[in-house]
Amino acid sequence: MRVRFSQEVLEREDDTAWRALARIVDTFAEGRHVWEIDDPDAIEASRWIAGDAGSREARRTLETMRKSFTEALYASPNRRAHTLVIVVGADLHPDQARRCLEAPAHVVVENGESDGAFLKAMVRAYGRHELEVAIERGWVDVVHAGGFGELEKRVNELIGSVPGPCRIFVLCDSDRMHPEHNDTEAIKALHACCAHHCVPGHVLYKRSIESYLPKGSLKRQGKRDVFEAFFDALNDVQRDHYNMKEGFKRPKTREGDVSAPAEHKGLFDGLAQDVLRKLCGGFGDHAWRLFLWPPSEITAASVEERCTTNPGEIPRLLDTIEVLV
Repeated sequence: MRVRFSQEVLEREDDTAWRALARIVDTFAEGRHVWEIDDPDAIEASRWIAGDAGSREARRTLETMRKSFTEALYASPNRRAHTLVIVVGADLHPDQARRCLEAPAHVVVENGESDGAFLKAMVRAYGRHELEVAIERGWVDVVHAGGFGELEKRVNELIGSVPGPCRIFVLCDSDRMHPEHNDTEAIKALHACCAHHCVPGHVLYKRSIESYLPKGSLKRQGKRDVFEAFFDALNDVQRDHYNMKEGFKRPKTREGDVSAPAEHKGLFDGLAQDVLRKLCGGFGDHAWRLFLWPPSEITAASVEERCTTNPGEIPRLLDTIEVLV
């Protein structure tokens, strides 16, 4: 976030408030938040600094202030991170502001391990360095909800846990079986919860996180028949709604026919039996682990090749999260 100090709080004879300001300065020094400064001279002449002139803490504060002021002159005007602004002493009391700034932003997901791997892979692929650092250092916390049904509960638990702007984002699979598949009642309830609390969220356009795995990554999974049928016989819309983990259900007998679930509403009608057979079993429950491969395996270009039905979805998602940093 971008942080400003009101002149009133800088002139206040309040050691408790000044100790809170010193802790806030620590967040600037480590690059966690940005100190927005209009008049460096006014800060240097304030009671907060001048009253303790020459001390080690005052020197450190002035050094951080000058560095922050200089960096602001060269900051990109298109920078997405640090766009939320709070004014210490006006919006929040100093100690409230300290609590706000020392707390992480939260990205609430169904499964912290698999969804976290997806999110981190997308952050790397699209070169979002500031967001990558924020996640690595715990400034953005990927919150494990423990299943879709727990997302709303976790949001309600986090709301109001710290003072200041709401810094929560919700990410979940759509589980859509076909393009016109309406949101489930559970997703509608989640939307209502997020809207009530002004929490941004994103329901993936494709069926699941695994639907975003690039072609090169899926080839590594070793499911040759599934891979060939998936990319050679299916179109982009069918690939968006295929069950990547389980595929189609195998027939009870070797001679039995394979059929796509009725919930797909005919999306896979017309596919030959040999294709449907190859698509049985999917890429496996652990296909998400492909997101853990080195960054060279998953690039922005390779992800966008899989997003032809909704191009730019991932950058938009990351933009929204980055604003909360």
